[in-house]
Amino acid sequence: RATLLDEWFGEPERAERQARRALQTWRQLDDPAEIAHALNGLAGTLWHQGELEQAASIYHESIAAFRAVLGDDTPEAAGPLTNLGSMHLLQGELDRAEQVYREVLAIEEAQYPDGKSVALGTTLHLLALVQQQREQFEEAIALERRSLRIREDVFGGDQWHVALSLTTLGSLYRQ
Repeated sequence: RATLLDEWFGEPERAERQARRALQTWRQLDDPAEIAHALNGLAGTLWHQGELEQAASIYHESIAAFRAVLGDDTPEAAGPLTNLGSMHLLQGELDRAEQVYREVLAIEEAQYPDGKSVALGTTLHLLALVQQQREQFEEAIALERRSLRIREDVFGGDQWHVALSLTTLGSLYRQ
């Protein structure tokens, strides 16, 4: 995607222009699902530029668009919800981050009742980070252990997701 490449190559203004143009084009084509995806991309671009309020607003718009097209519990909304939660986490807004991540967790647990999902492992990891920042270490450890089990089931042992969970668990046990 041109927008992502522009961000990687240090052209955030160009990335934003491309994201806005893509959104405008999808709106002209009247493709609601692609509009929702384009909104998520634009929000991410704005977030990386430090336009946090505008990014949050557009993430909300993306989530609403996915839900309008695909229903309230659509897994498609999990992406922009996760992005929104991560934005809150990085700003130290732990209550808001946890609320959003728990919403994502409910969607993913319903979608993957067997628990074998990279996305579910990531959401559990992010919730563990929230609890770690709150110094709720027992809950953080339980969440990260669950994340690790899922990641090992999905990937086996030699993969960066697994290594990340092991590193996080080591950090939590030291606390």
